[in-house]
Amino acid sequence: MRQLNIMALLVFLGAVGWIFTWPDPAAHAVKKRIMSVFSPFMRTGTAIQENISTLSAPARTPSEMAAENASLHLQIERQQILNEEYDRVVRENNELRGMLSFAKNHPLHLTTARILTRHTATYWSTALIDRGLADNLAPDLPVRTAEGLVGKIVHLYDRESEVLFITDETCKVAVRIEGTTEQGILTGVRGITSRSPELRITYLPSEAIVPVGAKVFTSGKGTVFPPDILVGEVIRFNKLDDGGEAVVRPAVDFDKIKYVFVIDRSPAASAPPAATTPPRPEVAPQ
Repeated sequence: MRQLNIMALLVFLGAVGWIFTWPDPAAHAVKKRIMSVFSPFMRTGTAIQENISTLSAPARTPSEMAAENASLHLQIERQQILNEEYDRVVRENNELRGMLSFAKNHPLHLTTARILTRHTATYWSTALIDRGLADNLAPDLPVRTAEGLVGKIVHLYDRESEVLFITDETCKVAVRIEGTTEQGILTGVRGITSRSPELRITYLPSEAIVPVGAKVFTSGKGTVFPPDILVGEVIRFNKLDDGGEAVVRPAVDFDKIKYVFVIDRSPAASAPPAATTPPRPEVAPQ
């Protein structure tokens, strides 16, 4: 019986092979039908063969898998660092572009300077910048950023200068409060521990009406700070026994500044001369 089955299978396979030798298009329909019948068996056989190959592959040890996992983690961390560095460079590039645009359109001469160091003990009081006597800087020149007032030059060296911040209690700035008639002296506060320092405008009347959110600008009184530089905004008003006091949030983020502008109070050299009216011509006597 088994021999008959084998002979029948051989005859069937021979017939199938003979059919596949027929010329087209006569054998096309028959070939198509045979392939549709045997296609599931062929796919199943291929899948079984792939599974057998996978099972026959040598097993990976736990140490090898752990090493590969650690390598993948390092690659991910490296990519994160590269992404963060790229974002930092983009932010710094945009910041420098903004500074160049601001300096170009400013009516006074500006010297761009980079902050070199800030000591922990005087973090909210002073900073050392990379410009000095060799750059024609002088004492008491105002220092600002595009956002607002930073302070003034207090000590000069050949290639560096020390800047006193407006957040220091010894730096006094004459200011005005926008939308009001109030003016006063703005100073920093001793012993700042907050990450966001506050300023104080003193010598205000106790009955002064100072709205929260009002902008504070330099008034131009005195010989150091030119007028209309943004200093900050009012966050509250305190009535005291001897008057009033406005608490101001600085416009500049003193925790993040990297570059500043030193203002030369004289007009920029490129500024055109002021227009003058020619004298009226005299009529010669007849």
